[in-house]
Amino acid sequence: KRVPADWSHGIACYSSVDLERWRNEGIVLHNSDVRGLGGEVASSSGWVMERPKVLFNARTGLFVMWFHLERSRSYSLNAAGVATSSTPCGR
Repeated sequence: KRVPADWSHGIACYSSVDLERWRNEGIVLHNSDVRGLGGEVASSSGWVMERPKVLFNARTGLFVMWFHLERSRSYSLNAAGVATSSTPCGR
């Protein structure tokens, strides 16, 4: 099922204690919270954010999310996005 891109979407988080049963933790990084190079906001269709990875930085005590960031499906930006949080689900 395709979900239309809009400002209410972003990167979702799922958690599991046994890797069999999963819990939807919801959107942890919203399109509207992301700023591009130079502070630009997304167009009305939102950012394209793909392939997120979350790591824990023991030195800072923060969880760091890295992801591929694009303005649109034309893939002309080719940027890496970075977000930090004190919890793995961004809350």
